[in-house]
Amino acid sequence: MNPGFGTVARVIVDRRVRGGSGTLVAIDVFVALVAVAVSWAVLSADSLDWPAGSRDPDWLAVALVVAVNAPIAFRRRACSAALAVALGAGLIYAARLYPPIFAPAVPLIVYLAATRLDDRRSRLVLIVSAAMSWITTTVAAGPTDPQSVLIVAGAWLLGHYVRTRRQLVAELEQRAVDLEREREERALRAVAEERLRIARELHDVLAHTMSVVAVQSSTGRLIGAEHPEEALKALTAVEVTTRSAMREMRQILTVLRTDDDPGGPVTPAPGLHDLPVLVAQVAAEAGLTVDLRTEGEPRAISAGVGLAAYRIVQEALTNVIKHAAPAHASVLVRYTDQDLTVEIRDDGQAGRSGVVTGGHGLVGMQERAAVHGGEVIAGPAAGGGFRVKARLPLGGVES
Repeated sequence: MNPGFGTVARVIVDRRVRGGSGTLVAIDVFVALVAVAVSWAVLSADSLDWPAGSRDPDWLAVALVVAVNAPIAFRRRACSAALAVALGAGLIYAARLYPPIFAPAVPLIVYLAATRLDDRRSRLVLIVSAAMSWITTTVAAGPTDPQSVLIVAGAWLLGHYVRTRRQLVAELEQRAVDLEREREERALRAVAEERLRIARELHDVLAHTMSVVAVQSSTGRLIGAEHPEEALKALTAVEVTTRSAMREMRQILTVLRTDDDPGGPVTPAPGLHDLPVLVAQVAAEAGLTVDLRTEGEPRAISAGVGLAAYRIVQEALTNVIKHAAPAHASVLVRYTDQDLTVEIRDDGQAGRSGVVTGGHGLVGMQERAAVHGGEVIAGPAAGGGFRVKARLPLGGVES
């Protein structure tokens, strides 16, 4: 999910709501007409069914029947006005002792108000509607019937429940958006942190390289007069080493964007020659069986490429220990004329999506490969297990 997904989703929902509001109003108009028709049918019924003391309906009764039911048609656009008209017309109708009619307007409006208004105003609507309904049924012809008050209370409870559920769903959706944004921010921080670690390690490589240059140049200066051929070899080593150092510096300036911490040791960083030690350490400490193989003719590579390959293998084996152990793993180092490939496979659980799409491990591998113009592919392996394959273009010699 990208950062604007939640906004786009809300815009689509708003458009759907606006598009459906016309349909809802049309339904309300239809319900109002049905309510008027049913009320008229009740008024036209046999007067023997009317409560004692009821008076015959006249033109005012007909007008009040329409006034009681008509607010259903505009309750969504003017909820308070619709409720006032319905309650007022109902009270006048009851006070005139007309026969009982079918009048669903008040419960429908109360339900709508409970779904839209805040708690304070919603409770006010409930209190006013319940009180007016009680007064209406008290002054109406026949005995007092509390059923209308219970219907109003039930409509409010249903509306309040719907509003609460909508708020809960909205909060969950917003929380999902916030979590997605937080995940992306964590991924960006992981990239920055990994680049800082790479910068520190490359700092170690360059410091070691400069130390070699200093030693070789000093040797050439001391023996140049008596052994010019040895001095020439020292100068050649200085040239090769400095070219490699300049390549490393260009890679740092191209990829990294954060200042490095000058602290830390300046010892040489690990490389491919340290992989047997790493495999033995993993086997001893984690009990993981790892096969190490080499294909192609080994050749001298830059210290930066060797470090990147070593760290990628290290992180991949760490992921095997975390997510697939107990398992059997294999590490393949393949040399070609153009690039170096390291491939780590295991026969553990396949499809560890958490390792592929999340976490800092894969981010670190990709950043290390990107520094040297390479790439990393990670995912379930054919036949089960998991595979990490990194390709690093070759260049320069190891100092």
